[in-house]
Amino acid sequence: MTASTTVSGHRRHAPPAQPPRSGWKRVFTGLGSLLSVPLHPLGRLGRRRIAAYRVDTRRSEGLTLVLPGIEGESLLNHDIVLGLVDAGLPGAIEVDDWTSGWMALGLWHLWDRRRHQREARRIAERITRQYHEFPDAPIHLVGHSGGGALVVLVLENLPDPVRVTTAILLNAALSRRYDLTRALARVDRGLWNFSAIGDWFFVTLGTLVCRSLDGVHSVCAGAWGFESNPSAASPQGASAQLHEHRWTWRDLAHGHAGGHFGCTNRLFIAECVGALLMAGNRHSSPTL
Repeated sequence: MTASTTVSGHRRHAPPAQPPRSGWKRVFTGLGSLLSVPLHPLGRLGRRRIAAYRVDTRRSEGLTLVLPGIEGESLLNHDIVLGLVDAGLPGAIEVDDWTSGWMALGLWHLWDRRRHQREARRIAERITRQYHEFPDAPIHLVGHSGGGALVVLVLENLPDPVRVTTAILLNAALSRRYDLTRALARVDRGLWNFSAIGDWFFVTLGTLVCRSLDGVHSVCAGAWGFESNPSAASPQGASAQLHEHRWTWRDLAHGHAGGHFGCTNRLFIAECVGALLMAGNRHSSPTL
């Protein structure tokens, strides 16, 4: 992935962390992040790793909310936060756990439509407060798996004229035919769907049997992408687009092996997702 950036306007101060661009540090970052997959239930014990990036004093520089999958807060979404920090993304960056907090209830988190709508409204209200309190600060949404599907519901619950800067779906558990028109109308710089056909278990076979978060027995957009590519015009006349990033062998170089959890690898987040969001912060036209 590459990102072309043309800087205009005020450039915000980024966190002090630097992306692991080369050498052994980069290798160890990618390999170390692989341990987050088997150890992901320990996420709540590791909150101190990301506590410094969720303080309210950072919200004047922007707000990025990471919505976890149906497992809830875990080391997987902590790696997403740290990858965004590595990329230099400014502002508060935090995990917003929309689940009950009980990892064993993962399937119930997938099926509970009332929880989905209740939590989507809650997060939308939080974004609305941020939007009005810091109108010039960027707002980003990043969701993995079930959290990716919830990102779309959050966007649909935003009141006019509240909008977010960018929305990122990582292997989203959302059906491929879902109508994104309403969600796109609440995004300034587009919605990016990261998918991987190698995710055959969770958002292919799993959602065919157990349903997607929107209640459809279907292969999901997190595996094969959305079937249509809509756009939605904003009140200002701009057009928010759906951008598809399908996994390729080149993503291996960023620590993403093509499965359900590769998109949460800290290296992939820093070098691909974080770079994309940083380009959006600078009012550029990022490309994959």
